[in-house]
Amino acid sequence: MRKRTILVVNDELGVQDWWAQILSEEGFRVLRAGNPGEALKRLAYRPTVAICKVRSPDPGSLWLAETIRDRCRATAVVLFDEDREPQDRDELLASVRRAIGWNSQPAPAAH
Repeated sequence: MRKRTILVVNDELGVQDWWAQILSEEGFRVLRAGNPGEALKRLAYRPTVAICKVRSPDPGSLWLAETIRDRCRATAVVLFDEDREPQDRDELLASVRRAIGWNSQPAPAAH
């Protein structure tokens, strides 16, 4: 089965590195961009999900989300408000899994 691709868009290199590391460790293929303009170049790889913070440098994350919707309808977009960015691994993965359509909670044990 083909690995799911996640596009990480963040102008803060430390945050970009942290998100990319977590997602890579979970088995996702990770593409990285420092701004929405760079992210557009990565759309050729047809990412499953693009994650970015709302307040990105111009042209901005909302513009990027609209462009992705127009060009790559199958790519989900997750926008994080800077005040509500994921604080830990589980929160980041839950957000990505929801965007993919996976249940973010473990299935209950069968009895």
